[in-house]
Amino acid sequence: MSGAKLMLFVLLCSLFGWAQHDMYDPVFEATIAGATCKQFNNQMQCDYRVGKSLRFSIAGVGEETASILFQKADFENGDYFAKVGLLHGCVMVSRNIEVTAKELEKMRKARAPFVADLAFVSPRTGKVYRNWMDCGVAGVEPNKAAALRQKWETEQRAAIEQMEKAHREMEAIEKKWSEEQSKQPK
Repeated sequence: MSGAKLMLFVLLCSLFGWAQHDMYDPVFEATIAGATCKQFNNQMQCDYRVGKSLRFSIAGVGEETASILFQKADFENGDYFAKVGLLHGCVMVSRNIEVTAKELEKMRKARAPFVADLAFVSPRTGKVYRNWMDCGVAGVEPNKAAALRQKWETEQRAAIEQMEKAHREMEAIEKKWSEEQSKQPK
């Protein structure tokens, strides 16, 4: 998979994670199933075991000094991997990129709508969320959360418009290339 396709895939996952509300989500379910939280010395620690290849923990859940420790992650050969989203501060859990990329290509060819298969874990609450906006505002003062959500929604709409424009441009280029190829002698 080229770097550009990988970047587009990650951007799509980040932008459209919110579209998962009412759908069965295997990554969300697997992340919840592997979550355990315990209190140690007046601090909450949550451990997450997702599939065979991903282990991480959040120490000091809800504290300003909370930390995320990745104990096991295999991006290339594992069934799941994770990363931290700097915008929202949540751990983003994903399935192996090659499996997901193959599914995404099938969906693109079928012109099916894209739904990201992600889970988001908040270091402020330790809870697992289906979308990055809910995760990003979890444990935040309500007024501040509303302002953040409004800002993110505005930015998201602008990004979607840019992606749709880029998609239309790519389709035009593909069409032109196909037309030129069909004119070539065989």
